[in-house]
Amino acid sequence: MHLSHNSDALVNTEVRSLVVRPVRDRFLTVPLPRRYAAHHRGFDEGMRRHAAACAAGVPMYHDPVTGNTVFTAQFLADRGYCCESGCRHCPYEPAPR
Repeated sequence: MHLSHNSDALVNTEVRSLVVRPVRDRFLTVPLPRRYAAHHRGFDEGMRRHAAACAAGVPMYHDPVTGNTVFTAQFLADRGYCCESGCRHCPYEPAPR
């Protein structure tokens, strides 16, 4: 990654290719287990917050354990591509290994 100074802001000039894959079945209610599963601390509350954010049309919610902002699966699906950042609620089929 290359960061350059532009005015008073740092600008990320890294170029990533966009990955277009099919959306998973039940992507709104079942996250990829390796990213977020029942054994994760705060999972039930996190999924409640995720469902509430999706129902309200809000693109993100706050993780109940860390307070971090988390994008919803609906927001990520509406965006139309996988960014390959390991998003908790990534709606896309995993990349072939």
